[in-house]
Amino acid sequence: MTDTEPSAAVPEHPKKISLSLLDNAYDSLNASLERAELSVVDPRAWKLAIFLLVHALELLMKERLRRDHRLLVFSNVDKPSHTVSMEVALSRLQAVGVAIEAADASAIRQAIEWRDKIAHYEFELVTEELEQSTPSYSSSPTASTSANSGPSSILTSPRRTGRRKRS
Repeated sequence: MTDTEPSAAVPEHPKKISLSLLDNAYDSLNASLERAELSVVDPRAWKLAIFLLVHALELLMKERLRRDHRLLVFSNVDKPSHTVSMEVALSRLQAVGVAIEAADASAIRQAIEWRDKIAHYEFELVTEELEQSTPSYSSSPTASTSANSGPSSILTSPRRTGRRKRS
């Protein structure tokens, strides 16, 4: 073998990655948490933590919509090609009866705002603000133990009572 030859042959067919909406969401969520932990030593890690968190939230919301009806994931249900924005997803989730607390909707919108700042121009974020917005999932007695707390609650959120009847 010469110095210019590759050490291993390139496979004829590249390996594929195939993830469901839910697997993709959890993959991004786990990566987001890893970056958030890294932010203790490198505050710039928040940038990717926020991106990945918003990505995970978006996919979780779309998965919840898909569970009601696969077309709810699309902006135009008559021509399903582009998926809904996060704001539309929030509205549709509420329209189909998913209970989303006002504080949770506000936190989601805040994360979207931070992501947009990062994605579209120069940005400045105060790390203390980010840290205060990050829930603590410790095993301490004061930690929340609600069945609906945590990232998957949007998937298991109970329907509100008194849904509108279809005409």
